[in-house]
Amino acid sequence: QYIPEENIFVSGDLGISKPDKKIFAYACKHIGVSPDEACFTGDSFQNDIIGAKTAGLSAVWFNHRKITASGNIQPDWTVNSETGLYRLFREF
Repeated sequence: QYIPEENIFVSGDLGISKPDKKIFAYACKHIGVSPDEACFTGDSFQNDIIGAKTAGLSAVWFNHRKITASGNIQPDWTVNSETGLYRLFREF
């Protein structure tokens, strides 16, 4: 109810899957923002965080499974609960 249906992008409908940066670019273009103006929130480090960061977006990792990530790519923010996610969004 909070996100307009025309702004929901399903990889199966587009034929592009995360972490391919093309799906993030498609969403940004459709919504009318540049990647550096966008922030993606996801719970999959590989598909969501690496994909978003590779595409030039900021990224919030909803790490509710409390997984340890490694590598050069890191999220801009990490939260572990719905409450943490809500608090972060309120700061925005």
